[in-house]
Amino acid sequence: MLVVLLVFNQGGLSWARAECDAISGGPIDKTALVGARLPAFDPTRVIATFTAQGFTCSAFNPRTGILCKARAGVVPGYSEEVAVIIPAHFVPGERANIFTHIHGDNKTGIGFDKFLQKYKFEDMLADSGRNSIMIVPFSHSDKTSGNHQDLADSKKYRKFMGAITGSIQKAQLARYSTPAAIAISGHSGAFLPIAQMLEHECADAAEVCYSRLTNELHLLDATYGQYNDRFAKFARRTPAPRFTALTCAAGETVNGAKDLIKRTRDPSDASAPALLEPGTSEETFVTTNPAVMRTKTGHEAIVSAYLPQLLRER
Repeated sequence: MLVVLLVFNQGGLSWARAECDAISGGPIDKTALVGARLPAFDPTRVIATFTAQGFTCSAFNPRTGILCKARAGVVPGYSEEVAVIIPAHFVPGERANIFTHIHGDNKTGIGFDKFLQKYKFEDMLADSGRNSIMIVPFSHSDKTSGNHQDLADSKKYRKFMGAITGSIQKAQLARYSTPAAIAISGHSGAFLPIAQMLEHECADAAEVCYSRLTNELHLLDATYGQYNDRFAKFARRTPAPRFTALTCAAGETVNGAKDLIKRTRDPSDASAPALLEPGTSEETFVTTNPAVMRTKTGHEAIVSAYLPQLLRER
């Protein structure tokens, strides 16, 4: 498919990253992901294409691939900075899978470059082996109402996605610009723009409907209760999308998570999933859909702790 965290409490799932217990099943063999083969795409073409669109791209790294960064206002439809990550293991096809990560309110005032250095999304994507291109739009707003507000506007969002996927096509990373599918992860205040993105109307049949192409959603301590009706509606789509929500054990998002369970659970199904507790196994989490789970990991550490696993799921 076409992809925010300081002092924390230990705990959470047994398969969570650094701040939690060791990953069950042994560590990832990173060298196996690199291999000795050349990439399935042309790095020179990719860098040249994105550079022509105003991005600044890294050199090709045989493990993590290429990281391209755009300054504020460079990408049509989006007024702030954006990163696009093409992993070294990416294999082009008819249509690219997209994974978009949307961070929470920028309470610390961190800058774009430091934000990327802090989370190292290119390492997460490389370790996951997921055959997706990751998009990471940045927001300077320290308030939920201003968080990634361009994404909440349907016209701007279509323009933004059209520009990124158009560059992906020009770089010959996909035959067509329309994505195969879109996955979205969001932390904290990201719930607001995500709720709008899922409901963008697609009245014109000729337009690419990015809201309908979204078939995977991960909320990272973002279940504050608002827009739970939209998230529940998403979970009930056919075919069933992948939907997860992680909430901090002592946080205000717990009540929102419990409400979300009620909205997504079929009352006639006694086996329907309830709120999963800390310590739930990776196998149980992966096979539960929707998976709504409480974790002991702190609010500011939840992205680093769980996004790597969520990327590995597919």
